[in-house]
Amino acid sequence: MADSPTTPDPKRHSACNATSQPQSKPWIVFFWLAAMALAGLQEWSSRHTVSQDAVSYIEVAEAYTRGDWSNALNAYWSPMYCWILAVSRLLWLPSPYWEATALHITNIPIHLFALACFHFFWTRLTQFRHRPDAAHLDQDCTTPSLRLWTILGYTLFLWSSFAFSRATGADTLVTGFVLLSAGLLLQIRSGRDGWWSYVLLGIVLGLGYLAKAILLPVGLVCLAVALFCSPNARKRIPHLLAAGMAMALVAAPFVAALSAKMGRFTTGETGRLNYAWLAGKPTTQTQPATTQEAPYFPRRVLDLPTVEEFATPVAGTYPMWYDPAHWNRHLRIHLDRWRQWTLLLQNLGICYEILFVQQAGILAALLVLLLLTANRGRCLRDIASAYVILIPALTPIGLYTLLSVEPRFLGGSMILIWSALLCAVRLPAGTPYLRLLRAAGLVLILVMAVPIAEAEIHPAQRLLKDIHARRDTAPHPQWYVARALHEQGLKPGDRVAILGSINPYWARLAGVRVIARIPDAHAQLFLAANDKTRAQVQDALAGIQVRALVARSGPLVDQALETGPWRRLAHTDHYVFLNPR
Repeated sequence: MADSPTTPDPKRHSACNATSQPQSKPWIVFFWLAAMALAGLQEWSSRHTVSQDAVSYIEVAEAYTRGDWSNALNAYWSPMYCWILAVSRLLWLPSPYWEATALHITNIPIHLFALACFHFFWTRLTQFRHRPDAAHLDQDCTTPSLRLWTILGYTLFLWSSFAFSRATGADTLVTGFVLLSAGLLLQIRSGRDGWWSYVLLGIVLGLGYLAKAILLPVGLVCLAVALFCSPNARKRIPHLLAAGMAMALVAAPFVAALSAKMGRFTTGETGRLNYAWLAGKPTTQTQPATTQEAPYFPRRVLDLPTVEEFATPVAGTYPMWYDPAHWNRHLRIHLDRWRQWTLLLQNLGICYEILFVQQAGILAALLVLLLLTANRGRCLRDIASAYVILIPALTPIGLYTLLSVEPRFLGGSMILIWSALLCAVRLPAGTPYLRLLRAAGLVLILVMAVPIAEAEIHPAQRLLKDIHARRDTAPHPQWYVARALHEQGLKPGDRVAILGSINPYWARLAGVRVIARIPDAHAQLFLAANDKTRAQVQDALAGIQVRALVARSGPLVDQALETGPWRRLAHTDHYVFLNPR
């Protein structure tokens, strides 16, 4: 399972196209089948789960399908995932009960798209590792065989996708475009740096921006890497300009439409708003300074406890989250240095946890192999030469570290980082090192395979239970809430309010709109209010035609929900306060 050449073999290096070798093809087929099975299990196990973000994606997609461009253009939610959902809804319009399942089924082809992007990347990485001008690097060295190299790579992808990040939807699209961009950079670095490679890179980077806004700054970094990684950098400046133009042409129509809607140039408001909410010192108000600004602020209908109404002009089941950019258009950000440093240190701690605790087994196995390399100086140079994929991997990590670090954001980056380290594994020649490499490779595969099995064992058991029962056995709590609201007398089209922050998917299933809220900061104040204050809240809600106030038990909402006028909705953790006025 490993090669230990004592003399360079030009044929081996020039012809080492990983995906064309007979010994690797069966493994590639196996991993494609495994990826389809794992994607199906992951999505099926969460088939009745829809996040608050996904509700907005679904409803923006609906706006596209009905040609409602005013509501479809959204400066917060990136459009590509919405377009995919729109196509899915045109092909299949499920009943409300199965709508979440349809969403998850749509995610399965996105997983396969990410795998195809990885396949392209791994092929280019293998060709780069065995390029003709690097033939001398393997002289007197023991390196992974093509079969072991293939198994390691595809296991790494499955581990990242289904055990580490467990990304889905828009985040899986990001992983795919990160890997595709890295593969094209490797293609340029290997000498295939003609016009077509650069233009294709620009197109991919533009599409990546449409998948998620953070890939715009990452794409600009990739363009800089593309210039300097070319063997003929000075002669490739026109090629780089062509790549930039291709990227701009793909992104420009959406940027122009967004800018026209917002009344100023913008490529998206996601980064600005997240920075304001997480790291900055935002200053906002619910009462606009002028009548002209009024449509961009929620309207305060009661001061204490605060009740905010936002029925118009934004569409959606929950307008405040359907288009956050609209309601925060006049948000002013003041840098809070202490808060930024605190957040940075917190996120660095999360990165440490991810790398040195969650992935300690992978790191330990690779460090042992790197410490045993034939030439440690050359090992460091090999890692440094992988800057072509390390820089695109570290850029999004650096950006996320400023605000929020979650595994679902880092799937593509971790694949690139571990791939760069694998490229530097070149042990001394000899049978003992050959055996060590095989053993270490097996350990690496097991370290990644075990978390995959642990993550998928419960979904597999659930699937077997469904098959055995010949029915859907998974709970659907949001559907139960919607059905219970109907039993309480609410009808589609009614208006409701929420207490604190709640995932509004139940409202979509019930056909009602969340048009008002009592913010988190005032939730306990309302729960502890006397009859007079409660009557004032009821009057305020009645004035905006709200039929019910819905709450969910949690840290901000306590046992007061079990008493008084609150009614529990079925056997869920949601409660309703009907407004008889």
